[in-house]
Amino acid sequence: MDTAALRLTLRANDPIEVPAFAGAMVRGGFGVAFKHVSCPLRRQPCETCLLAPSCVYQHIFETPVPEGCPLLPVGGKAPHPYVIEPPDGGRQVVAPGETCQVGLILIGRAIGQLPYFLYAFRRLGEMGLGRGRGRFVVEAADLTAPDGIPRPVYRDDDVNLATEPHGTALPTLPESPPAPPSAASETLTVHLPTPLRLKEGGRYGQRLTFPVLVKHLLRRLALLHACHGEGIPPWDHRAWLGAAEAIAVVEDATVWCDWERYSTRQRVSMRLGGWTGQVTFAGPWRPFAPLLHAGEIVHLGQGTTFGLGRIVIETSV
Repeated sequence: MDTAALRLTLRANDPIEVPAFAGAMVRGGFGVAFKHVSCPLRRQPCETCLLAPSCVYQHIFETPVPEGCPLLPVGGKAPHPYVIEPPDGGRQVVAPGETCQVGLILIGRAIGQLPYFLYAFRRLGEMGLGRGRGRFVVEAADLTAPDGIPRPVYRDDDVNLATEPHGTALPTLPESPPAPPSAASETLTVHLPTPLRLKEGGRYGQRLTFPVLVKHLLRRLALLHACHGEGIPPWDHRAWLGAAEAIAVVEDATVWCDWERYSTRQRVSMRLGGWTGQVTFAGPWRPFAPLLHAGEIVHLGQGTTFGLGRIVIETSV
């Protein structure tokens, strides 16, 4: 399964108030704008719409669960094929003429629908963003290539620039973990720049252990493959989780961070929270490197579409 990581440069026409956790604000406005640009029958319920089987909005926001998918219960929801990474820097005001950047990760078949995403961000710029409805223009979009060199895929002053990037395959994981070298024990630090929300035992708040991290990474990636890729990968989850037990926490420097967002669609305020900070592990973690690096790309836990659950891996030399 391929992904495409892009950076959108937004230039403010009006002051834009950016809250500490701006992902929910950007995601909320983006959802409204996306429906405006992709749905010709906005007042028609998706469940009874004749266009639903080929609808871009349906695929992006109401992704159907593959028939007979054993990873989701009846009535379960499929993961969305995108991640929005909000501007860095926490609470701020972007003044007119200044720019900020928003990350956009497209997953699987959503890569081919990039023009809809760009058009939706352009529409959001016309509608305005944040408390003061600050308007902006999408000045540029660049693909983050594997070699680290940005590749332009959109420029506001060049309508002829190609808008469909080439995806990059996620790191591949073998079916079962290889035997680690004897006495292979190295440290690994997982940084959590945005709140990580993982549900264990029916509730949130579970401290991050390596088996918990691996369990949720395997599930998220398997669901993405099943719903947006080529089917469920043949991973031996039990074997991977068993191998994860050998990696221990040596330092937990995380704090629980509560915050609140308003859901425009549900018309209700939602109090959310998650772990931020960092956790250092020690043990034979090298076989898990592809899984960890894939998690860096697609995020983890609840709220990935508005940038929660970002993980950054720091390894020992």
